[in-house]
Amino acid sequence: MVLDHAIRGSAARRAETQTLAPVLLMGPPPPPPIPPTTGMYLPGPPPPGTLLPHPMHMALPREVIIYMDECRSRSLLKFISDAGIVPSLEDERRRERVVRELGKIVMDWAKRVAYEQGNWHWIASATVLTFGSYALGAYGPESDIDVLCIGPCIASLQHHFFVVLRQMLEGRPEVSELHSIEGAKVPLMRFKFNGILVDFPYVQLPVINAAEAMHAFDPHVLENVDGPSWRCLSGVRANRQIIQLVPNMKKFQYLLRCLKLWARKRGLHCHLLGFFAGIHLAILAAYVCRRHPNASINTLLSLFFDIFVHWPWPLPNFAPLVQQKVLSAKSKKNFGVAML
Repeated sequence: MVLDHAIRGSAARRAETQTLAPVLLMGPPPPPPIPPTTGMYLPGPPPPGTLLPHPMHMALPREVIIYMDECRSRSLLKFISDAGIVPSLEDERRRERVVRELGKIVMDWAKRVAYEQGNWHWIASATVLTFGSYALGAYGPESDIDVLCIGPCIASLQHHFFVVLRQMLEGRPEVSELHSIEGAKVPLMRFKFNGILVDFPYVQLPVINAAEAMHAFDPHVLENVDGPSWRCLSGVRANRQIIQLVPNMKKFQYLLRCLKLWARKRGLHCHLLGFFAGIHLAILAAYVCRRHPNASINTLLSLFFDIFVHWPWPLPNFAPLVQQKVLSAKSKKNFGVAML
């Protein structure tokens, strides 16, 4: 009897558990559904030909727009500084010393060549000119220096530049990794001077006093140079004309640095692969700066992409340069405009 009573009690407890379990697991009943109202759900796609309403435009006050532009410009300048693309004062001084030393070397070289030939060695001279990003003030800590060697008429390219001057450079302890690139479209020497990479092309002027003639930058003297020398001078001319045209050089330098950083980050900075070189970006940046002389750094960068994303390529972009009254056909092609 005790066993039967235990079995009946256990069966009763199981039945009670099975009866209460669904109630405990289900919880409170869900709320009743809300009946739909007009405009509660998005309608389906409009029928063809239906005009959609335009978004509402809210004009911000001029003070707010100016403040936002200034904040974005400051943020952009801070980003450039943090990216490490602005050289330090010590980097600038190092490059200045390199250019000065190269100027002394080529002057001694011109005197030596003239003395060996017995041709007015007391007035023979040579000089150097910088061009490219260094001359425009938009170079970085890792950038090279484009230095143009200007020699007299008695100093030939093949012998005096690539042999005599090369030997003088090899004898300098500051020079390393010296290479001659004679078969290029623009023949040059490439080396490191105190750890700074230097591209060193040569221009032979038809005068004995090359330094004085280059200081005057007489177009009539430059017209009589040979083809390789003319191509070398194109970079110097473009730099000088950009500097004369740009209304605010500091804004231009910041804009060009931003564009170079953008091109490197996107893998678009190598002209050997068909992309823009530094001089191409400089011409386009000068076009934007000249067209919008009072714009901020933030606005110039936005306008650059807005202008050239809608540019009718392959129509070339012309940056009007310094007007010349009397130019030969050769001068008009190279002095009149800078063309991409």
